Amino acid sequence: MLKVMRDELQRMEGSYVRGRKIDPRADHEVNVRFKNKHLNKRMHNISTKNYPKMPEVYLDERYCNVNPTTLLLVELGNGTASLELVSCSSSTTNYMGSIETWALHLKASDDTDYHGNFTGELFEAWFGDLYKNLLDTYGPCRIHMDGAAYHKVMVDPAPSSSKSKAKMVEWLHRHVVTVSIDGYKKKQLERLIAHAKPLTTYKTVVLAELYKHEVLYTPPLSPRNSAD
Repeated sequence: MLKVMRDELQRMEGSYVRGRKIDPRADHEVNVRFKNKHLNKRMHNISTKNYPKMPEVYLDERYCNVNPTTLLLVELGNGTASLELVSCSSSTTNYMGSIETWALHLKASDDTDYHGNFTGELFEAWFGDLYKNLLDTYGPCRIHMDGAAYHKVMVDPAPSSSKSKAKMVEWLHRHVVTVSIDGYKKKQLERLIAHAKPLTTYKTVVLAELYKHEVLYTPPLSPRNSAD
């Protein structure tokens, strides 16, 4: 099994270090380009004094090893940085200046605990409160988060080929394409959907814009800067 894994990593031009978790795709050419684009966006927010023009908020588990919490690192434009620990479970730990989105002394229920079963719906509900609190505390911010599935729930996603013709026709009607179930084959509907499909938009981004924030998705963690 180990040999198979080693061969597969070599095929993917990846490597491993015993005891460390990495994403073997992190140094793929596509992700390197994504990293460069991400860094360019970050550089545009740096003032001539090397301070952020607007607060940078880092929402990423990799910045914190405390079970089961998420650390927010907020960089302010005056050259200071604020560590904000946001509890997502029954942890009662709090830090001075932390942003509290619900009472820390209350134990999270099975359907609201963040760890292991977080969904886009739960994240959006929690994030809506966080967006408001950030705006009230710091004003408009740039918020960095990874590409987890619940961070990237699409707005009105196009139906896949596995969906029924009725679902495809319903989606096309919402996008002002008049078709009938009986008048088109499934392949024809798929082509119409491909043409009508708008640019991908994520719910977290739309919600952020309502509170004057900007979302930046972080690239996969490089093996060379793994925080593990």
